[in-house]
Amino acid sequence: MKNWVTRIIAIKKPHYRTKTRLDALWLPENGFVDGVELVAMPHLDGFSLDLPGNAASDYEKCGGKLVRVGFHDKKHSLTLNFGKNFRVPGCEAGDFLAIGYEPGRIRAKKLPEAHKYYIIGHANHVPFLQLIGNWLSDAGFEPCEMGTFAYTRHKICIQHWNAGCDLAESMDKIAEMVRFARSQRWQIVQAKKNQHYTVLDIPGYILMNAGFAEGDICRVCCEKGMVTLEKVPVAWTS
Repeated sequence: MKNWVTRIIAIKKPHYRTKTRLDALWLPENGFVDGVELVAMPHLDGFSLDLPGNAASDYEKCGGKLVRVGFHDKKHSLTLNFGKNFRVPGCEAGDFLAIGYEPGRIRAKKLPEAHKYYIIGHANHVPFLQLIGNWLSDAGFEPCEMGTFAYTRHKICIQHWNAGCDLAESMDKIAEMVRFARSQRWQIVQAKKNQHYTVLDIPGYILMNAGFAEGDICRVCCEKGMVTLEKVPVAWTS
């Protein structure tokens, strides 16, 4: 099972319904290529997409409908519209969905509320995660400013340290942060700039020590001066 995260968005044109798009590279790998028809079935807080041979013959009586895989932006794509003929209880615009891909079937399940979601990637054969976006600046992490990592099982907290504008004050703050991090056995991180965005790299040894692995779904919550990452296990059921 391969995981991905998407979001339900609202359409601003009549009939003002909601939709979500699945355009991961894993669509063709699992048999979902351009023109293939799938049976979409609603479930509580999610839905499933099956090839017709794997779905019940009376899917329409259960609220299901046929959808077709298309081709968008040079890759296979699938857009699922929610409306009168397809309702998913518990899901609405703005919700994040965990998407699970396996041969002949796609499953979607609503995720807890969060600021953002990421999928843990890899670099140099170890897990890797890069947080990127102007939302980091809103949380207090400006380029070249520093913070500390603290982690427990399946949770990582990144605390911002305001170094101040004055050089002497800045040096004192950095020295204080280093002493505090050493006393707590925490790690130090520095924000950087990538073109127009602020970036925070989460190294592999931090992720592995906190129990994160490649392909895991990571929930991001932030407040001023603090970013929290949590591993979200998804129990896929038939």
